[in-house]
Amino acid sequence: MSEIISEKVQYKNINEAVQWAVESCYLQIHGVDVQVPYIAGAPGGGKTQSMQALAQNMGKTAVVSTHFAITPYEEHSGIPQFTKITVNGKDQIGTVWSFPAIMKKLYELSEEVETYENGLPIYEDAKDGSLNEDGDSVMVEVKKYDMIIWLLDDMHLCGSIHMALLYELLTERKLREYDLPASVALVMAGNHGHNKAGSKTMFSAIINRIFMMPVTTTYEEWREKFAIKNNVHYSIMSFLKNENYQKYFHEDEVVDNPWGSPRAWTRLSNFLSHKESWTAEKKLSTSDIHYMAQGHVSPEATSDFVLYYDIFTKFDIKKILAESDNFKMPNSLQDQYILCFALCSHVTGLKDTKKIIPDLTNIIFRYINDVPDLGYMMFQELVDYEKTHNKRNIYENVCNAIGKLDPTIMDRFIELITGESE
Repeated sequence: MSEIISEKVQYKNINEAVQWAVESCYLQIHGVDVQVPYIAGAPGGGKTQSMQALAQNMGKTAVVSTHFAITPYEEHSGIPQFTKITVNGKDQIGTVWSFPAIMKKLYELSEEVETYENGLPIYEDAKDGSLNEDGDSVMVEVKKYDMIIWLLDDMHLCGSIHMALLYELLTERKLREYDLPASVALVMAGNHGHNKAGSKTMFSAIINRIFMMPVTTTYEEWREKFAIKNNVHYSIMSFLKNENYQKYFHEDEVVDNPWGSPRAWTRLSNFLSHKESWTAEKKLSTSDIHYMAQGHVSPEATSDFVLYYDIFTKFDIKKILAESDNFKMPNSLQDQYILCFALCSHVTGLKDTKKIIPDLTNIIFRYINDVPDLGYMMFQELVDYEKTHNKRNIYENVCNAIGKLDPTIMDRFIELITGESE
């Protein structure tokens, strides 16, 4: 009996799809005839960031990201120039195209251009705008890369004039007869084809030349690959980790209100963290957090997050740790859950954790006895945070301390740390 293949569209998680796209890039620069990958996902899902993050870990690989559809056309096409040509023995006025601005950037990064004609290395202004003692821009040498990934972003916005240029790029690897450097590979990214994102209908000839890669982003993937590493606010991470609120992680796109997405939650976190640091209480009032959240996510997500944040910030963590011998577990499961993550937030933010290890051990031990799932979850949060930040000053000490209280718990902790049970 032959295997039945589902006609349903198959999705890959964003990081796996990006890995596939990079493998396609490798084939492109080695002359293998493959379709150009098009990473298609919901807005704000981290397509561009994921590509850039992967490239940073690959050594001599650069990502040049351009918004092909909304960049002035001339930057990719060049500008027509008059020139004299001879046809049938008669001089005529002809047209040549200037060298496109994007080509200059790609060639400067490519190994094909090592020096200027005078034999000196290519330099550019430092990215951070640094100035030397004379007040002049600090110049840094332009690096050469084995592979340059040209990420053409927001391709769902391409109109007919840009698609005509794109057709030449996909078919001939040229822009106005100027060849791409051999070390340049193409990747496209855009949103799913729907009107809310302003999508245009692509030419069938272009569709036939791209590898459409539908992607999705999950909370766990975002947390593991991005949120912990980039210190996303613990109230947001723990809020979205709760299965009751995961529906807000990537909400349906709307046109008349903000809506939750990985990008929206990340940016809310960035502003929230700084706003807290500017207040004496190190937390925001209910009205302020509501005002901030409603500008980033949906009204429903805002309402639930405001209630969550209010509980998250009501606990006096320093007092709870100081009185850990008499620690009383909150009555409601919701408060138990939120306190678990509020403790993690406080502990991971400390520079010196040695003094609080005994108190933290008492609380985790109490959690393990009263609500085991949350107790192990708290410990897992500490493990994940320290692995991501290359620290080992909390969980090993807690592990040893709890092992003295109850050696039978050690096996579970070892399994959490190593991924293997003894």
